[in-house]
Amino acid sequence: MLAHFSIDTTMEDKDTRKKKQKTKNFKILHAPNHRALKGTDFLIKAVDELKKEGLDIEFIMLEKIPNEKVIELIKEVDLVADQLIIGWYAMFAIEAMNNSTPVLCYLRDDLIDLYTSAGLVEKDEIPILNANWKNVKDVIRDAYNNRKNLPKIGKQSRKYVIKHHSIEYIGNVFANINKQLIDK
Repeated sequence: MLAHFSIDTTMEDKDTRKKKQKTKNFKILHAPNHRALKGTDFLIKAVDELKKEGLDIEFIMLEKIPNEKVIELIKEVDLVADQLIIGWYAMFAIEAMNNSTPVLCYLRDDLIDLYTSAGLVEKDEIPILNANWKNVKDVIRDAYNNRKNLPKIGKQSRKYVIKHHSIEYIGNVFANINKQLIDK
């Protein structure tokens, strides 16, 4: 499996995103638990530079906030920025994808190749906007300029989480492992 992280995906799909009013303002949410590991300084610098270019971006950074509040904000923003350094996603990205919110996150090419070669994901299946500390500004600019594509990415994200991170899927994987151990 891709990771042992699982999430409750039983909520109604229609409830995963609040109705957003169309505004030119582009909201990005970042909730780092470790700023250095998440590349927070690179993200802040990129957003500041994009604002100086005239892009109307609202950057929301949450720290030490209850998870319920984070989830509510995930439903309201255009993009969730996870991490730019580590090379794979975890619970924050999964929570965003589960709520049909597109995610910006660095995914290492070797891990993508490994999981694709192992048959765990299909080529280009992972619906994450892949960005690292070097190209984050360009990826955000592209998402900003192509906002019309974000709802489709959000829908793909939710389907991806249901397929790979639902409690049912992860539970079945561990049930099969346990069965194999008992049968030996």
